[in-house]
Amino acid sequence: MNKYTLVLFMLFTYGFHGSSLADETIKYRTTINKLKNTNQWQVTYEFSKPVSKIVFLTNPRDYRKNTWKIDSSGAVLKIFPAKQEITFKEPTDLVNILVTGKYNTMLNRNYTPILDFSDNSAAIFLGHFVLSNVESEDNVYNSEFIKNELLLINSNTSYVYYNNEIGKNIFSSSGLSNKYAYFGDMEPMSGGKYSVILDSGAPRWIRKAYLDAIPKLISYYESSFRNSLASKPDIFISYEHSEVSPSSDGGVSENQLAINFVGESWEGSEKSNLINILYLLSHEVFHLWNDYLVNSKNDKQNIWYKEGGGDYFAARSLYDLNYISEEKYINIVSNYVRKCGDLLYESPISDMHRHRSSKAIYYCGSSMWYLAYLMDKANNSLSNEDYSLDVHELSDNYNSFFIGYGASVDDIDMLNLLFDGKNIGKDRQLIYEKIFSRYGVSFNKIPTRSYQTKIGGLALAHIMNDKCGRIGFWREHDDFKTEAMSGCRYFQDEFQVISIDGHSLITEGEKAYRVLNKKCGSKKAIKIGLIDGMDFSLECDAIPKESPVFISEPILPDGHL
Repeated sequence: MNKYTLVLFMLFTYGFHGSSLADETIKYRTTINKLKNTNQWQVTYEFSKPVSKIVFLTNPRDYRKNTWKIDSSGAVLKIFPAKQEITFKEPTDLVNILVTGKYNTMLNRNYTPILDFSDNSAAIFLGHFVLSNVESEDNVYNSEFIKNELLLINSNTSYVYYNNEIGKNIFSSSGLSNKYAYFGDMEPMSGGKYSVILDSGAPRWIRKAYLDAIPKLISYYESSFRNSLASKPDIFISYEHSEVSPSSDGGVSENQLAINFVGESWEGSEKSNLINILYLLSHEVFHLWNDYLVNSKNDKQNIWYKEGGGDYFAARSLYDLNYISEEKYINIVSNYVRKCGDLLYESPISDMHRHRSSKAIYYCGSSMWYLAYLMDKANNSLSNEDYSLDVHELSDNYNSFFIGYGASVDDIDMLNLLFDGKNIGKDRQLIYEKIFSRYGVSFNKIPTRSYQTKIGGLALAHIMNDKCGRIGFWREHDDFKTEAMSGCRYFQDEFQVISIDGHSLITEGEKAYRVLNKKCGSKKAIKIGLIDGMDFSLECDAIPKESPVFISEPILPDGHL
């Protein structure tokens, strides 16, 4: 520990222990130290009184189990479906945790714990250290009565970057936050309205694309929201060059945006992935304006608005900024409309956050934003070239959002039926078709095809709907039977890619359908074709008769398909 760090630590310790606390509050200090020449972090919690249990705000799957070593006597990490906590055999006021190794695994609906950069620097997500509850021998404290302070230390020759501040050590009296702190040598580049740490080892085409697009997208959203950001955002773009399948994820918390690329195959994939990475970037830049989006107590019910808005404006912005053609833009939003139509059979829009598919809120949210666009455009009689959709805030009543774009009384009545969940699935689908038809999108039925199999009817319906060339809803035939799947299982990940017995149709397509053939007694259950590097078209034939499923397709006019 250098002289400056020692003095700061002494002052910090004196201030912590010298403070006067009311009986109903508890205070803790968190010190996070990036250890010298290792991929390890020393995390220390120091409490103002002994504690018997600490409960964490986030639940990042197995991150704590796999990478945390708790150096406190009698401490036990407990993992539950909805929470994670540490209990202590004897109350203690000091907890030491060693965070070991790398953990850039992408966690659905949670922030990637550690962003690994190509030069072995890293950014660690502080939100996974925030405590939601603390128990002492005589009291239980929730977040309202927990106060904390934060000290970040880099024991290497490099620095710490946090909250637009650079230093060997950074102290924050406001404590832990749901943000990343960067430990390394890559200095932030200032774009005037933003700062960015863009991995110098990332593929050149990614660096070039992002340096070009970031200022354009920030200006675009300033115009759409008619608001500049309240504080200068920090943007982190990391790249971990490892021999794994390429993957990426992104997230925004407060005024921070992070995008994480993993896998060496990104090096040569510009042609197939340029639009995908720009779409991800635009979606996340949209979320920098989250504080301007929703003034509502029902945040979970209205998550369709935030996430759907991110997806809709990602497509819209790429079109408006000439990254994609109008045809490509229409194809993207038409796909949203189709997929949401399917989902409405099972859930109303206000319940999409509970749907088994994590993509439900994106598909239906995007569709609702597209509907708002159609309403606004129709009422203002503007062409695509003249059109710009302003973002309206969502209050507790979603009706005001659509009224702001010109929804009629009849429109609102229909929207209430899509959102409230009191009507049955088929009725919701018919209402959905009707309201879109009002604004130029029709769902004309084409002759249906039947598919028959020993796979359970419901399972087959989902396979056919998502993967067999259909673009609409599945209907139950009179003879339809929702039988057991006869041992033939399938499941889909969040990107709606089927895998069979662990064999992904992306990487092991031929093996996957051979397994299905063998399990289900069919000679030719599925054939796979790859389209645009990411979409699948399946042909299903020569399947034994059982449980017919009928599929119909909505057709969008004017060449929208």
